[in-house]
Amino acid sequence: MKRLSTLSAICLALLVTATSYAEEEKGFKPLFNGKNLNGWVQNGGKAEYNIVDGTIVGTSVPKTPNSFLCTKKMYDDFELQVDFKVDPLLNSGIQIRSNVYDEDKVLETKDADGKEKKIKIPAGRV
Repeated sequence: MKRLSTLSAICLALLVTATSYAEEEKGFKPLFNGKNLNGWVQNGGKAEYNIVDGTIVGTSVPKTPNSFLCTKKMYDDFELQVDFKVDPLLNSGIQIRSNVYDEDKVLETKDADGKEKKIKIPAGRV
């Protein structure tokens, strides 16, 4: 299983703002340069990611799998500072230390009621 840095896996319609605060504070390095998506890779679905006024704007595509915008670089010890805005009707969030599946996987798990079930995770998903 190939590991990609998914410090900041961003699902669907997520807004991440690059703040000058992170750039000014000693020892902090911004993950996003405010200009383009250099250093980032999309995994999973077909969401569109654009830069609007120095902000990453993700727009979901109906009836497609979740999309994940991930940093290419791996990070060890970190503090994440982020401004985050999302449509409350969407499934969105930030994943930390996640993996990207290179091939389809079937996982065995239990649902909330304890019933065993299998979940298929397609290649390219986080």
